[in-house]
Order: sequence, then C-alpha cells, then structure tokens
Amino acid sequence: MEGNETESAMEDWAWEEMSASKHGNGSSETPGRGWGSSLAQKDETTRRKAACEALHATLPTPDPSFGPYCPRTFDGWSCWNDTPAGTRAYVQCPDFVIGFDPQ
Repeated sequence: MEGNETESAMEDWAWEEMSASKHGNGSSETPGRGWGSSLAQKDETTRRKAACEALHATLPTPDPSFGPYCPRTFDGWSCWNDTPAGTRAYVQCPDFVIGFDPQ
C-alpha cells in the first residue's frame, strides 16, 4: 500500500477497533449511541479532516525568520494550525465524539 491507501486502511482499522471494543465489553449501550452513531462520528471526522486540509492549503508556509514551529495538522479530532515552538495551542474537545465533554 502507498501513502493515502495506508492512511485509509489505518483509519478503517482504528474505527473497527473502536467499535469492536465499544460493543464487545458487555456494558449496556446508551440509546442512540450504537453503530449508527459510530458511523455518523466517522462521517463527521472525515468531513472535518477535509475542511482542515482545505484550510491549511490556503495558508502560507511560516516565514523561517519566525523560528521553529510545530506544523499544521489534523490529529483525527481537531484542526491545528502552525504553532511556534515553546508555546501551547488549545482547541475545545469536539462535541461529536461519543464520551467527550466539550465543556
């Protein structure tokens, strides 16, 4: 597999693992939080990744004179912009992830 194929396969594997562990642990399900919600969560993550990549494609590369930085990325949940080294970046927990409290 190459590039995007490998990434896609890993994402599919991760979603299967998350769903299997969620449904195979013997705990009771919260209504409305079964397979349909997992698929909706995956769709939302895919949409957010595409939006983040589109945003990042429009941003200029940081000027080297500004010093080292952590590069922009999508971490699977949130979109992160370039961040100067030695500083902290924050984003709110996503509200579409089952079990995350965005407060």
